[in-house]
Formats: sequence, structure tokens, C-alpha cells
Amino acid sequence: MASPIAAVTNQKYSYPSTLNVANFVSIKLSQTNFLLWKTQVLGLIESQDLQGFINGEISTHKKKNMIMADYIRIFKSTCDELQAIGRPVNDHTKVFLLLNGLGPEYESFVTSMLKPPIPAYKDAMDAGCCFLRL
Repeated sequence: MASPIAAVTNQKYSYPSTLNVANFVSIKLSQTNFLLWKTQVLGLIESQDLQGFINGEISTHKKKNMIMADYIRIFKSTCDELQAIGRPVNDHTKVFLLLNGLGPEYESFVTSMLKPPIPAYKDAMDAGCCFLRL
């Protein structure tokens, strides 16, 4: 008979029940701080790849077996194409999508990049390229 712990760790989204939100969201929502609170909550949701629970979609841009330079080039090209057709993606969303597409082998890098203050999109791309040179 499988143990309850094994059953939890085999689920695709086992971590929401064990995630300490206070580690990611340092302020309580009030009438005056919605934008700051929203930034922190979205950072948590996106850093844990939970956006599918919110909008029913999961980002499909994944690094998989690509080298980092190709992954970043393709990601940038996609963002440029969206901009060209009048559907720009804001910088924070680009950062979260770029980092979340890296995969579990980059978990420590993604975690460090998503600590406040969240880097600008260009800085996140540059850091991704530099990360591989270390």
C-alpha cells in the first residue's frame, strides 16, 4: 500500500498545500496597496507555475533541450512579433514567462531572479545568458 506522503509527492501540483505564501507576499491587501500586492501575488503564482489555475492556460514556451541563447532568441522573437501585431506583453509578464520556461534544472536561478525587486526584462535576458557562463 502506498504511503500518503508518496501519493502527495506524485501529484503534479502537490506544492500549493505546502507553500508558505508569507515567504513571497510580504504585505496584506488593503485599499491603498493593491498594485504592490498584485505584483507580489502574481510573482508567487507565476514563479510556482500556477497561472493555469487562474486563467486556465499554461505557458507553452519552454526551453526543453535548447541552448540558452536559442531559447532567449526565440522568446524575444515571439515577444517582438506580438508587439508588431499590437498585442504587446508587459515587461513583468515577459520576465515571469521567460524564467518559468527554463525548467526545473534552473530552479535556484529562477528563485533568485524572482526575489524582489523583480529585474527588468532586458536584465533577466542578460542574466540568463551570463548564468550559463558561470
